[in-house]
Amino acid sequence: MKVEKIDYVWVVLSWAVVALTFTKGCLSVGVLIIYVMLAALMFYHISVIRKQMSGTKNAIGEVTGYHTPEKGKVYYPIVRFETEEGRTVSSVYSNPDRERRYDIGDTETICYDPLDPMFFFFADREDDLTAGYRSYIIYGGIVALVLFFLVRAIFGG
Repeated sequence: MKVEKIDYVWVVLSWAVVALTFTKGCLSVGVLIIYVMLAALMFYHISVIRKQMSGTKNAIGEVTGYHTPEKGKVYYPIVRFETEEGRTVSSVYSNPDRERRYDIGDTETICYDPLDPMFFFFADREDDLTAGYRSYIIYGGIVALVLFFLVRAIFGG
């Protein structure tokens, strides 16, 4: 995930909501307001990604290896492909996988952004790019509801 200016604005606004609702005695409502703000932010990120995805071009990419961080057991495929303009690009897929889904040397259809060829996704896995945001919305809603009732039980408001 890329941190943008809007993310920093969200942090400042959420702290302001906490402070305001706590001083007014309605912190539980503040929890729900913060969740709604979070969900709106996640929908914004999804729309930005979808917009970038809408302008992509197809290419055949070859899996040339995997990037594996020192800590953790996730794999990021490294893919080499040629753009329409004939430029050869080698890029690391932005979404981790818990397994090596492709063998080195496999070729797959990928979609890349002609304005930013380092941005690509596997044609059959386009939902990978927004799945994390949807998870934040769903699990964030569960956490918000639990916190709502917990705060009401502890502080009464």
